Amino acid sequence: MSEYELPSKNKFLWKRIQKRLTKQYLNCNQLENLLEKFLGDFKEAKCIGIYFKEQLNEEEKNLFFQQTLPFMQQCALLMPKLFPTHTIKRLVCGKAQSITFTRQQICCLLCHMFFCTLQVMKPEMKYWCTFEPWITCNGYKPVISYFHSLFNYFYRCSKLDFLEINQDLDEKDKQGNKQEKEKEEEKENDNEKEKEEEKGKENEKEKEKEEEKENEKEEKEEEKKNEKVKFQRNVIKPEEQPSWLTSELELIPIHLIETGIIGKNNEQIQVEFANKDIGFGISGTQEEIVFGMNIELCISMLICDTMKSNEAILIQNSWVTGVYKGYGLNVEFIKQPKIDPNNKNRMICAIDALELEYFEDYRIISQQLQKKNILRELNKAYCGFAPNNLINHEVATGHWGCGAFGGDKEIKAIIQYMAASQCQASKINYYCFSDNSFIEKFQKVLQIFKNESINKVSQLWVLLRKFHELFKNNHQNNSFFDMLIEKKLL
Repeated sequence: MSEYELPSKNKFLWKRIQKRLTKQYLNCNQLENLLEKFLGDFKEAKCIGIYFKEQLNEEEKNLFFQQTLPFMQQCALLMPKLFPTHTIKRLVCGKAQSITFTRQQICCLLCHMFFCTLQVMKPEMKYWCTFEPWITCNGYKPVISYFHSLFNYFYRCSKLDFLEINQDLDEKDKQGNKQEKEKEEEKENDNEKEKEEEKGKENEKEKEKEEEKENEKEEKEEEKKNEKVKFQRNVIKPEEQPSWLTSELELIPIHLIETGIIGKNNEQIQVEFANKDIGFGISGTQEEIVFGMNIELCISMLICDTMKSNEAILIQNSWVTGVYKGYGLNVEFIKQPKIDPNNKNRMICAIDALELEYFEDYRIISQQLQKKNILRELNKAYCGFAPNNLINHEVATGHWGCGAFGGDKEIKAIIQYMAASQCQASKINYYCFSDNSFIEKFQKVLQIFKNESINKVSQLWVLLRKFHELFKNNHQNNSFFDMLIEKKLL
C-alpha cells in the first residue's frame, strides 16, 4: 500500500486518543498507566519507570511533567491539522521517489510513536512502528540513552513554539489584529516620548536595533519549525549499473580515521549499516545507535518498505539529537548537540549489506567473493553513495556489513572504495574504529596502489577477481590485503 492511515482517520479511535491526551499527567506512575492503556494486552511500561526513577533528579522530572510532556500531548493532538488527509505517503518497494515532512509533522508523528497510538500495517510492516520495544524492555543501557535523546528532542521542540503557529486561521487573524493594535499603540507612545524628550530619538534607534536582532532571531526559529526533512528511496535499474570491468574513473582520495563515529567530520553522505527493513531496536548495533541518536529517522519505520538489492534509503536534514560514546550494550548518551547550520546538506545513507549464510572462514570468504555477490554489494553501495547524480561530495563509512552479517572487512573496504570513486565523490573518510591492524595493512595497500599505478576503478575489480580465483583453487588462508602486500595478485 502506498499510504499509511493515521489514527485521526478513525473517528472512534481519535476520540479515545483525544480524551486521554487532554488529561494532565503529573508523575511517572500516571504516565505509565497512560502508556499501558494504549499498549494493551497487559503489557507493562517497565522502562519508563526505570528511566524516571533512576536517571532523572527531581528538577528534571518536574521539567518533563510540567513542560515537555504537556507539549508532547498537544503536539500529538495537532495531527488532523498537520495531516488533513489523515494519511502519509510511503516509499514503496521498487519505486524511486521521495517524501518531505516539516519538522512539526515529524515531531507530531514521533509523539504518537511514543504514546503507542499507531498500528502496524500488515503485510507491509514487518516489525514495530512505535517505541513499544523501548517502553516495555527491562531498562537496557542503550534504551536509557535513546530515551535521553528522545526527550531532549521533544524539549528542544517545545522551546521552538511548534504549537503556536499551528492554531486555527481565525485565531491567527485575531492575534494578528491584536498585535497590529499593540504596535500602533506603541508607535503613538513613542511619538509622544519623542515630542517630550529629544533624547528619545537616540533611544528609539537603539530600540530599533534590538527589534531587528529580535526579528532575525524569530525568523531563524521560524525557519527551524518549517524546515523540511526529506526521505528518499533511491533505485538503480540494471541499465544504470556501472560496468565495473571497464570503468576508467580514477580512484579518489581515501582518509583512514582511527577513532570517532561516522559523521564526526560533517560529511555529506554518512553511511548507516542498515538491515533491509531499516529501523531502531533495543540494543547497540550501528543502525540502532544512529536511529537512537538521530530520533527523526525513526519515522522511517512508518514509511519505508523492505529494501531490494538495488535500493537505498537516504534521509536529508534530520537533526542529530544525541552525542554518545560506546557501542553495543555500553552505549551511553553524553549530551544533546547544538543544531549544525550545515545540517541541511547531511544525508544518512541506509544500505543493507549481503547477509551471509556461512560463518566458517573459508566458506564465508568464498561466498562473498562470488561474482554475483561482489556485484550486488558494488551496486548497492553505488546506489547509496550517488543520490540524484550527486558528485564532489564526501562519503563517511566504515566496516559495513562486517558484524552480524559476516562480511570481510578488507573486501568490503575495497568495494566501498570502488563505489565512492565511481560516484565521483571528492573523498571517502573511512572510520576504522581503533582497528590498528586493519589500518596498518590498508595503508600498505594504498602505498602499493600508488607505486604500481593502480588508480582506476576497473583495476580494483580485476584484483578482486584474481583473488577469488586464487582463493577458490588453493583455499588460501591469506587475506586480500596480505595477498596484495606479498605481491601475489600483481
